Amino acid sequence: MISILAAVVAIIIIERRRSIDEEMMKANRNYLTRIFESVRAGIIIVDVESQRIVDANPSALAMIGESKEDCIGKVCQLFISPAESENSPVSGQGQPLNSREQVLVTTSGARIPVIKSVVPLELDGRPCLLETFVDITDRKNAENNLMNALQKLKILSVVTRNEIITDIYALEGYLELIRGDLPALQANPLSEKIDWVMARIRLKIAFFKDYDESGTKEPVWQDVSSSVEVAMERLGTPHVPVRSEVSGLEIFADPLLEKVFFSLLDNAVRHGIHADTIRITWYSSGNSLVLVYEDNGAGIPVESKERIFERGVGSLTGLGLFLAREVLSLTGITIRECGEPGKGARFEISVPEGKYRQK
Repeated sequence: MISILAAVVAIIIIERRRSIDEEMMKANRNYLTRIFESVRAGIIIVDVESQRIVDANPSALAMIGESKEDCIGKVCQLFISPAESENSPVSGQGQPLNSREQVLVTTSGARIPVIKSVVPLELDGRPCLLETFVDITDRKNAENNLMNALQKLKILSVVTRNEIITDIYALEGYLELIRGDLPALQANPLSEKIDWVMARIRLKIAFFKDYDESGTKEPVWQDVSSSVEVAMERLGTPHVPVRSEVSGLEIFADPLLEKVFFSLLDNAVRHGIHADTIRITWYSSGNSLVLVYEDNGAGIPVESKERIFERGVGSLTGLGLFLAREVLSLTGITIRECGEPGKGARFEISVPEGKYRQK
């Protein structure tokens, strides 16, 4: 009698647990359904074997422009994507899954740029793929508008620079004619100041040209020693000898890398006080490489170590070190000044892992 009662109780418990499990499954299913139907991103579920659409949420249907009845059962890539079947991410389980920009073609023929992601899942024992896509039309339009605006600004910048240079040449010509007619003007301090101002204008124009060009070309691997040599040639024969100990070293940087070394060398040659040695070396620091430029001049005051990289700080244009930091930052390279005041300048250029190599 007791054994029969125990069996009945066990059956009741099992049934109760089964009922609870079913209720929980139903609640979870309803919860997931609400998410599936309310999320703003388009979602479709595709059977891997047949490549046909198993389900689609309202957002996907609205983007495609079809009813659910007409959408279910259609071959995914032929129905909403211009991709050939062999290039589609749903061609089979062996194909790589992706998350990238693609084009969704609606039933009306409109092409919508989307970010599409694909992840695998199992539905009722069948391997399926869950594809999500987000309309990025607004973002693409903004990018195109920005590119058009930048192109217009670039054209305006080039035209303006050329016109200013032409005007400077004209002013220099007129000034020489005046000096020829008025010899006393040649020794006039105002004449020297005019020359100085025009030199500043030329330097600023050259800076803006370099700044416009920074980031417009793809970074490339560059031989550091060659970049230093080019910078030295541009600077002319300096009074301070340069010891370059970076042979065989390459870094991945903007093509304007030699401008960085030119700025550092020019800073010592033009403004350095009592500097008679410049040395360029490197050392490893963890996974990074540190290029070191140092001289034995007066050095940089502590309060100016960060300010020297700001635009407009320094003698003449105050743009060289500003440009140097901007050029290096394009590939994640940093620069800082850490010399001891009174004992010389020391610039450390930190190159992250993967952005340097030795030949």
